[in-house]
Amino acid sequence: ANIMHITTPGINEKGETVGINSKRIVISQDVEYITELIPMGREWGDYQIFDVVTTSNVQAETIKDFFPYVETKVVHPSISPCFRAPIDQKDLTIAICVRDESKIDQIIKPFQWKCPQYKWVSYKHLKGLSQELFAEEMRKCAMLIWDDDTTDWGYTPLEAIKSDTIVIAKIPEKVSDWMIDESGKELVKGVVWCDTISEMHKMIGSVVDAWVTDSIPEDVLTSMEEIKQKYTREQFKEEVGTVWGGYVESYKTELEKLIEDIKNKREEIKAPEQEEK
Repeated sequence: ANIMHITTPGINEKGETVGINSKRIVISQDVEYITELIPMGREWGDYQIFDVVTTSNVQAETIKDFFPYVETKVVHPSISPCFRAPIDQKDLTIAICVRDESKIDQIIKPFQWKCPQYKWVSYKHLKGLSQELFAEEMRKCAMLIWDDDTTDWGYTPLEAIKSDTIVIAKIPEKVSDWMIDESGKELVKGVVWCDTISEMHKMIGSVVDAWVTDSIPEDVLTSMEEIKQKYTREQFKEEVGTVWGGYVESYKTELEKLIEDIKNKREEIKAPEQEEK
């Protein structure tokens, strides 16, 4: 987490500006780091932190659960324009992105045993690549297998969807904003979700079947198109403008009040002096 300070001068009983008053705004992208950074027995209020900007409504709710007195605002991340639909036909290659690399064998080998007709399908473990190379590989691959229980957002499946790549994913422990449909009750259909690794074996076979026969369900494709329209640079800039514009307006209001307080205090000081004259 980063901390931004918005400062205004303080005033004394004579209406003179002294010192500074500082509003501390935490910019938090991962709530896990909050527990790592704050010492045992302390909380944000002890450090005069009452404002937080985070990256999802889910994280905002978690932060409010930790510190009910904190005001939260959300700026959703954007996905780089380098993740885009390919011009050429995709290969039937399955990209793999997993947090725990030991799960690769647990996913792929049982799938090949259960679906021996697809042993010829190739796989790529996309790790340690630059963003440009990662995007290039994603445009080539027909599918992505994704498993990351610790994620607070889930950039990789979004990047895959932006690249017209079918995503087969194990449901993470923290379900982020984009993973929920507009009803707020169901997972989006633009991802093939699995509850367990064992269930994933069957799902991979079903998706490969559908890809080979050009019969990917329409609701999956429609949902992918809807997701592709979101999390753009333009949306990000708009949300940043709204959030920081709100802080600027708040700062202006506080500054105007400060000026008025200075004016009133000085008039109070002058009043007795004029009476004596």
